[in-house]
Amino acid sequence: MNNYQSANQQKTTRLKHGLLLFSCILLVVVGCERDDIRAYRVQREFNAEATQEHSHQTNTQEQKEPSAVQWVVPESWEQLNKVVSMRFATFNTPQNVEVTLAVFPGDVGGLLANVNRWRGQVGLNSIQEEELGEHAQQIEGTNSFVVDAVGSDVRLIGTVINIGDGKTWFAKVVGQPDIVEQVKEDIVSFSASFHIEQKQKTQAQEEESSIWIQPAEWTVDENASPILMAAYDSESGARVTLTALGGGGGGLLENINRWRNQLGLAPVDSMDSVDVTDLGNGAIVVDLLSEDGKSRIVSGVVPLGSETLFFKLTGSKIETEPELNRFNAFVLGVGLKRQDEP
Repeated sequence: MNNYQSANQQKTTRLKHGLLLFSCILLVVVGCERDDIRAYRVQREFNAEATQEHSHQTNTQEQKEPSAVQWVVPESWEQLNKVVSMRFATFNTPQNVEVTLAVFPGDVGGLLANVNRWRGQVGLNSIQEEELGEHAQQIEGTNSFVVDAVGSDVRLIGTVINIGDGKTWFAKVVGQPDIVEQVKEDIVSFSASFHIEQKQKTQAQEEESSIWIQPAEWTVDENASPILMAAYDSESGARVTLTALGGGGGGLLENINRWRNQLGLAPVDSMDSVDVTDLGNGAIVVDLLSEDGKSRIVSGVVPLGSETLFFKLTGSKIETEPELNRFNAFVLGVGLKRQDEP
């Protein structure tokens, strides 16, 4: 055998060894990746195609940039020092289940897509747009929603939190149905507490308060929730609140049915069944009374394009009756002044 043939044979042998080694490595990598995918799908917060590098960059950016968002964590929860891809924070509850918090830009596909994503995680079928009201309940005084999905042996409670910061926040707990039930009240109150940073909110409230003057019979509630633009207590014992929600605030009919539910009234299928007073210039008032006549909700709605103002007068019929004219004038007055803003 000459030197040329010997060199070629050595090259062929090295090539075979190299291919064999590469095949072994490929089998190991593929096997590991399959295991990782199975584990990742169980814990994955969102159904999105993202590389590990992209997820790391997103999380790092979120941590470096102040979100100007504040919330109140239930005293019984403990925040864990746990870093998980696509998750902002993790809390442990006294029931020893985890509540996860995530945040993404935009609406992340919309409410329906997120409800169906969660339903799929507990083995439930997807729903249609017209069924949303049955499966996503709006959290009082907010533009956020709570979803309660119960599978055969697992329950998921998730909240979609919208506070007008250009992002969507998600809180979620998954576990045994009876255990998750014990966490529901805390996760709803936790989600309802999300608001723009108090310093900025206070400044915004001061700017708003210069636009209108409440009736002399109303007293400002200085301890009202920061998610409210304003809150007043009347001399008659009624309460008046003002909230601004993005867009349509979940829809007029949906809000009316939520108020009806608070009074123990059955939902209605269309606005044709609702007694609406038109104040002019787009402002309307809906007057709802419980069947026993003890509780009343009078709601004023003023659409402004990018947001909607929601006014509420609540109390008994005796407490609210003296405030009706003042309330209607307040709804119309504030609504007109906000419409005139550039």
